[in-house]
Amino acid sequence: MLPSRDPVSAAPLISVVLPVRDEAAAILPLIAEIHRAFATPDIPAGGYEIIAVDDGSSDGSDRLLTAAASADPRLVAIAHDRGRGQSAAMTTGFRAARGRVIATLDADGQNDPADLARLIRRWMIEAGGPARGVMVAGHRKGRADGAWRKLVSRVANGIRSRVLQDGTPDSGCGLRVIARDDLLSLPLFDHAHRFMPSLVTAAGGRVVSVEVTDRRRRGGRSKYRTLTRALQGIVDLAGVAWLQHRLRPLDPIGRALAMPALSAMPALSAMPALSAMPALSAMPALSAGPAGFALQKPSAAAGPAASRAAISSGEAAA
Repeated sequence: MLPSRDPVSAAPLISVVLPVRDEAAAILPLIAEIHRAFATPDIPAGGYEIIAVDDGSSDGSDRLLTAAASADPRLVAIAHDRGRGQSAAMTTGFRAARGRVIATLDADGQNDPADLARLIRRWMIEAGGPARGVMVAGHRKGRADGAWRKLVSRVANGIRSRVLQDGTPDSGCGLRVIARDDLLSLPLFDHAHRFMPSLVTAAGGRVVSVEVTDRRRRGGRSKYRTLTRALQGIVDLAGVAWLQHRLRPLDPIGRALAMPALSAMPALSAMPALSAMPALSAMPALSAGPAGFALQKPSAAAGPAASRAAISSGEAAA
């Protein structure tokens, strides 16, 4: 279940979502950095919250976050009952967020929160206020990774850009800012976080890339092996290419399964009269089958940031 919240507390404008997996050495200094970066008049009125979703850490990250949330009214700590993947952790954070604007960054310290504050300001300019249809994404310059990882990333971005033609130079950067409604209207699936810019453009939105810095990790290690990630990326790329042809660019973005326009529907006169249709008694009875699954929406209640929850398999993000 998601954390309970105080319904009388004012909803913040911005929700910063942090997916966490074995980042005990980096997570608390990063949260302190976010607070410093957002302590500026440039961040719009309305406040912010930080939603840290622990994805089955084994190094005590979840306990650190729980303790920190008890003392930090802007921090919400959520924990999956087991590791479900980065996209699942991010989706859990998106659904728990109360802000109209979602800002994301990685929890390993490689993304600079000062850059995230810059992206939020740019988003406000591009969107003309809290509006719809625009994602501002980071483009890492001067990568801090080793030569091999930089080469693999460059090749992967080149292949992805050629196949998807989304005009995004760096789809792997964790720094992104987008309206929450736009984000939740997109298809969310395993590894979707790597293709968010492509999904936005496919749904009729616009992506603005902004150069950001890339720092060395503060601790822990990468969760992805280069070869494994490459093989997964091939399958994911094919799936997203298929999705691009199924998403219809509408306003607002993301409402892919739109009903056809009335003008495209057959005229009533062309439809068979009711009298020409078989009687219900002549139609075969529906056979009884197992009950279907009901999708559960997250609670809309709001409340104190100091909370931690185990996400059951039925509530985990897709």
